[in-house]
Amino acid sequence: MDWTQRLRIRQLHVLAELYNTRNMSRTAARLNMTQPALSKWLAELESDLGVTLFERHAKGLIPTPFSDMLIVHAKAILSEINRTQQDMALMAAGAIGHLALGATPGVAASKVVAGSIVALRLRFPDVFITLSEGVLQDMVQRLREGQLDYVIGRMDARVSCNALAYGAV
Repeated sequence: MDWTQRLRIRQLHVLAELYNTRNMSRTAARLNMTQPALSKWLAELESDLGVTLFERHAKGLIPTPFSDMLIVHAKAILSEINRTQQDMALMAAGAIGHLALGATPGVAASKVVAGSIVALRLRFPDVFITLSEGVLQDMVQRLREGQLDYVIGRMDARVSCNALAYGAV
């Protein structure tokens, strides 16, 4: 059986926490697991994948390129699950949909963004609209992870033009 068919949402949370802490003991404590159980789980996942996700060192774990790639997808999946949960709650409260926007500080405060949101609300009154504000790199990362639908901001050399493929405006 393919490893993707056995993968559970909880395991994605475990992987994300392990990636963030880069420490087995700390991750196990945060997730109310034993360190041996976490170590066994990671070894089984790596065996299923056929790759090493973390290099083990005395001072902690170092993610391999396989881990770096897998965590991008894991975070996107977790974001989609979270968005689904939010959308279900919004629908239960009467909203028809949810549009998550991100903007850089200068743009978020502009009349263009405010006017666009007002126009959207007038045209689609049952759509729940959220606007998050932050630096462009963070907004584009959230866009890639599926936390935002669109990002509005000025592009600069530090942000790849590939961001346009994800919905950055």
